[in-house]
Amino acid sequence: IGISLICSYLLITLYLIFGGFSLKYPTVTYNSLAYILAIYIIIKNIKTEKTAESKVEFKEILGIFIKPESLTEEEITFHKEQKICLVCKGNVLGFNSFICKCDALYCLNCAQTLSDLENACWVCEAPFDELKPVKLYKEKEDDPLVEEKPHKKIIFKIKNKENSLDKNK
Repeated sequence: IGISLICSYLLITLYLIFGGFSLKYPTVTYNSLAYILAIYIIIKNIKTEKTAESKVEFKEILGIFIKPESLTEEEITFHKEQKICLVCKGNVLGFNSFICKCDALYCLNCAQTLSDLENACWVCEAPFDELKPVKLYKEKEDDPLVEEKPHKKIIFKIKNKENSLDKNK
């Protein structure tokens, strides 16, 4: 538990002891302000903890569905011969499989998930579902959750003072 959270609990306790909103007694008003500040700090702490946890969980879940930089021909043939899913490395049995045009083997769960995420085969980039658009996932080095926008440079031309003064006369 963080220091700010402990301070918040102490402020709430003070509020409950001295209690209430009152304009008659200024000390109680200060306690009321302290109570409002404590609630704000608590809510802020809860939100930051949840977003940090959700980003970590999202990265862990998405981690197995991120395409490797390169797949060798040997890896692909090994997965086909052993009947192993190219994504989760699990055994693919019977009707629980999806075979792409390039003969890459996927289990139905991974094929469905990749269809929702990228809709492209990891080997040949052919779409799993012809009706959906292909969205190839490109991982950034820093953080895939943060999008960076390029900065635009704006260049202004400044007229000569002599020319601009002559035109005004």
